[in-house]
Amino acid sequence: MSEMSEQPIRIVDACTGVFVAAAFQLNFDKRSLLAVELDWQPMRYQLLRRMLESGVTDMPEHHHWNWARKTVQRDGYFACGITVESQTQGLIMLNSNNYFSRLDSDRTKPLMYVSYIETAPWNARQYTDAPRFKGIGVKLMHLAIRMSREYGFDGRVGLHSLPQTIGFYSRTCKMEAFGQDSNCENLEYFEMTTTSAMSFLNE
Repeated sequence: MSEMSEQPIRIVDACTGVFVAAAFQLNFDKRSLLAVELDWQPMRYQLLRRMLESGVTDMPEHHHWNWARKTVQRDGYFACGITVESQTQGLIMLNSNNYFSRLDSDRTKPLMYVSYIETAPWNARQYTDAPRFKGIGVKLMHLAIRMSREYGFDGRVGLHSLPQTIGFYSRTCKMEAFGQDSNCENLEYFEMTTTSAMSFLNE
């Protein structure tokens, strides 16, 4: 993996309940994303096969994602993640260009847009009832807020949610829902204000 900026954090080992050392890794390049995909894909396929064999029909909606194919060369796009001992536990693709708040109080102000977000398959509740680490999705959203502040967007974050993750953004992240967006495959659009972002970081 190429050299990346690193910021230490702590996450919870789901088996022991103990905090372990982790890190926010910034600026994954194409080669780095390929390395992550090669690590994640075998486990993803193994868990999907197990689900199919057990008769599960409600597959994870993002099971077809391939991070090696995600674009990081376009202006404004960049990928970040969370690592434990050099293994990536979650990834987020952010876009800092040409997204603006739809809230009346912040209308036309720029925000950080979450293009993609995914925890490693061994941490994802959609795949397993026994995740290795807890709270990766929350930490990735913390990272989105921190990057929003770094870019001068005061913590504002926006995204479109897959149906299976609407509850996470509405209840856990306490983002404001704007309803289905006909311009984005009728996915539910959510935003986090500066105030709610700061509250979420401090919980």
